[in-house]
Amino acid sequence: MTVLRLTLFSLITLPAVAQNRIISGSVQDAETHRALAFCNVALLPYQTVAITDDQGSFKMAIPSDAPGPHSFFLCRL
Repeated sequence: MTVLRLTLFSLITLPAVAQNRIISGSVQDAETHRALAFCNVALLPYQTVAITDDQGSFKMAIPSDAPGPHSFFLCRL
């Protein structure tokens, strides 16, 4: 079983017109610290989904009024 580690890098507020915030981060194997490419990252309960790139990085937009803390669901087949 692979244990995943999620690292959030930044939380940036976009202009008020967009009404969204951008969350970016990376997904790594907890034991080897290797980036996990093409892993699904979902933010619950907003049903916002992103897929990590070949370096394990992702970005997703969430509603600016979304209260924290946030729960993430990670899936890699």
